Amino acid sequence: YESVYTSRDQLVMQDAYEKVLKIYRRHGITKTEADLYEDHISLELEFMAFLCDEAVAFLEKDDQASFEENLKEQRNFFKEHLANWVFNFTTTIREVAGDSIYSSAADILDGFIEEEKQLLS
Repeated sequence: YESVYTSRDQLVMQDAYEKVLKIYRRHGITKTEADLYEDHISLELEFMAFLCDEAVAFLEKDDQASFEENLKEQRNFFKEHLANWVFNFTTTIREVAGDSIYSSAADILDGFIEEEKQLLS
């Protein structure tokens, strides 16, 4: 959870949770996975995928203004809700998991975040 990595006391449901919840609601998104808080890594990545799908739809409709606004939203969400904690999260995974599939998944996530950083810049 982002809150664990970004809050002073390393607790869930802190500022990051509240911020992503507001962003999701603004986009009309409600979570369906009852066991996860909104700032869980999987939900944040799913939201980025949602924004990417939305961007494609704007391009298909030749709606340049909405497309540009969407890219701005992607950049902001990435900067404020993924790039600021994921590398610490994946480091923790590797420390705890050792040589396992989870360490490999952490490597893949790091690669994805690095690539996304380049693409969004």
